[in-house]
Amino acid sequence: MGKLIAVEFGMAWDTPVHVCIRNVVWEQMSGPGAALDCLKTRWPPLRGKRFAEANAACLWALRGATDVE
Repeated sequence: MGKLIAVEFGMAWDTPVHVCIRNVVWEQMSGPGAALDCLKTRWPPLRGKRFAEANAACLWALRGATDVE
């Protein structure tokens, strides 16, 4: 069986991040858990380097491997 990785989905940023998806929907992200959910479920299919960087940053923050800010 694989190794278990502890994460803290309740983390929140000091200042929420606002994103605009497809120039239509503005959403407020309260922390890396919400941002990761948005990236995985509501982000447009075109995904490049910036998407990968944002995804990795959220995962690292949730794992406690980097500062949440």
